[in-house]
Amino acid sequence: MVSRLNPMTEKSPSRTVSLMSALHAVNPYENFNPSDFRIDLEGWNSERPVFRQLLDELRPSLVIEAGTWKGASAIHMADWMRTKQIAGKILCIDTWLGSIDFWQNQNVKSKYRSLKLKNGFPSVYYQFLYNIIHLRLTDFVVPFPQTTTGAYHWLKGFGLKAPLIYIDASHLEEDVYADIRHYYELVEPGGVLFGDDFCDESPGVRRAVERFCGEQGLDYEVRENQFWIIRKTDKETGG
Repeated sequence: MVSRLNPMTEKSPSRTVSLMSALHAVNPYENFNPSDFRIDLEGWNSERPVFRQLLDELRPSLVIEAGTWKGASAIHMADWMRTKQIAGKILCIDTWLGSIDFWQNQNVKSKYRSLKLKNGFPSVYYQFLYNIIHLRLTDFVVPFPQTTTGAYHWLKGFGLKAPLIYIDASHLEEDVYADIRHYYELVEPGGVLFGDDFCDESPGVRRAVERFCGEQGLDYEVRENQFWIIRKTDKETGG
């Protein structure tokens, strides 16, 4: 049973410890057997400059990533935070089951085959854990195996917000719209909500961003032809 103490104010050596202990009775990095794994950072656009730019600008104490997969973008951010001595943590939210397009074609190596099914169930989560452990980033990254909606309700229940939130989970319009609506609410005033795939190949992402911003009267910017960015003003307190 999860403690109802606020993990961001709970007395502990670091935010990672408090957030980790609120989510996990046993640290998921402990007693991990690495023998079946090797480093695998397969991902998409995970090392683009926009990540470093936003980290340098905001120097966030907490980054929330909704959609993690093998952790490539989280690893890039965590490594940059370590290099720049940004005392922040990254909460990685994912089911690690793969989005629907991963299941639609068994011949696509980068999708269906990358699920690494064991008895019909994906094992990508363990690859993610191995990557974080191998690169010695366990002090920065907290895994949260959960749907983006479930994680939103957990975070909201604790009253947790973050200066920087990255959305890169399902690319279906209604799913993206729900993620934007939920996680914009969790962005601290003055913070940033951003995501990938604002492009013709992912029309659902573009439509969801335009729909949400149109409804809320918000502006958005696009960097590197595909990263959308929505800023929350200092005066905003909600979604």
